[in-house]
Amino acid sequence: MLKFFIMKKISNKFWFFLVWIICGALVVGLIFWISWTLLGKTDNLGHIDTSSYQVVNYNKNSNSFASTRINSSPEREEDETARRAYQLFSPKTAATYVAPNKIYQDNFKTSLSLSIPVVGAIDQDGKPAKASGTTWILDYQLTEDGSYPLTWYFATNAHVATYFSSRDFPESTKYFRGETEEVYLRRWDLKKTGTNIQKIENDDKPENTLTVPRKNVKLVFMGNDYLTTKPNDYFRDLASYEEIIDFAVFEIKFQNEAEARKFTSDYALWEEKDKNNFIKDSLLKDYLQTTNNYYYISGYPDPTERNEDGIRKENQIRALVPSINKPVEDTVEGLDAKIYEKGAMLSEFENNSMFGKKGIVDSSAFFKGTTLNIWGQKYYYSGLLYYFRNTALSGGSSGSKTVDKNNKIVGIHALGSDLSGLTGSVAFKSEGFKVQGLPSFWYRNYFIPQYDLIYGGGKEQKKSYKDSLKNIKKIDSNFKTHLFPKGFNNQSL
Repeated sequence: MLKFFIMKKISNKFWFFLVWIICGALVVGLIFWISWTLLGKTDNLGHIDTSSYQVVNYNKNSNSFASTRINSSPEREEDETARRAYQLFSPKTAATYVAPNKIYQDNFKTSLSLSIPVVGAIDQDGKPAKASGTTWILDYQLTEDGSYPLTWYFATNAHVATYFSSRDFPESTKYFRGETEEVYLRRWDLKKTGTNIQKIENDDKPENTLTVPRKNVKLVFMGNDYLTTKPNDYFRDLASYEEIIDFAVFEIKFQNEAEARKFTSDYALWEEKDKNNFIKDSLLKDYLQTTNNYYYISGYPDPTERNEDGIRKENQIRALVPSINKPVEDTVEGLDAKIYEKGAMLSEFENNSMFGKKGIVDSSAFFKGTTLNIWGQKYYYSGLLYYFRNTALSGGSSGSKTVDKNNKIVGIHALGSDLSGLTGSVAFKSEGFKVQGLPSFWYRNYFIPQYDLIYGGGKEQKKSYKDSLKNIKKIDSNFKTHLFPKGFNNQSL
């Protein structure tokens, strides 16, 4: 009887404590949930005036909270030859490639293959490793005597430029690996074919490759930490992160006029209407106009990543292969320029667009969970991102220029997937957008930042190409460039 009484008392205490623990957990959970929800309704960005920002509504069907899902695109079901991007290779003339219209021709004339030796790294063949990408003419320094410019500014991706190691770039000194001794530029010759199509001659010739010594190359702008805000201001779990937008600019000084003219395709002598011009508004702001437009991307993917039958052969591909965002025809003679006039369009894939605007996503939400480590600091992707269908340029094309049918620059190619046939380009400009209806579980009051990567002036932007150039050249009051012909008082777009 005593034993039964003791056991019953212990049992009662057990159930009492169990119920107490469960109730306590529920209360704590409720308090946590209420606090979490209230946090989501707190304006953590009160120091930013977003009153002038355009409002976009959150797309409830979006997969924006998940990691990248571009491989699940329904566009994967499209016809293979119409979907995938191939190098412009002509089987009849091994190692000959073509640029089928003026937009592609101008893109190739102003673009170069960029290789950066990775300090201290060895590739699988035991040779010094190199990081490759595409770079293109952004700007150049004007000369007082009217001579051909020797100082040029080339754009590429930040994830390509990060391999450039130099004491001259203050941010990189925190994670200095040793000096990058040189970088390599490679060009392609465009030859007339008797039509408006042009052949691209093989670049294996030594005269088409330029070794730029360390003293003549400088990293001018890097898209890391370009905002006054931090990712943790609107994402809950990113306290140790800064933001990054995938854009960088190098300064290249050529040794003489002949070298400069050759590797810039006489760009400084072109008519102004054919030189760089940027779209006035982002594609998100003018979405109706955007949906009826065509876009063109051309770059220099690494041939080792191409494996199409009949193309990847040791005796045919010995260097970087130019690619465009349209399929290839079998022969140069069979190419019809009309096929390429339409270019590519924004992706029809809507699930990853938090605004419900097909082909336009926010990098921060789209790449949630994906980060980039540069110079010992973790970065979270930022900025508007445009997705195009029937593209999928492979590795080595990173940094390619993206233009519209009027040859105006809309962004810079940063990523793609052969499986989905999609290519992503970072927008050069955002007017700033407030996103309504976001679940507070993931976000605090979130907005897409206002920025202009070239001219600066965004409300939460603290650096741009213009700002970086101004800081570097502040001792030279006469310094002017093609984009800033009046110096640094030029207004933004």
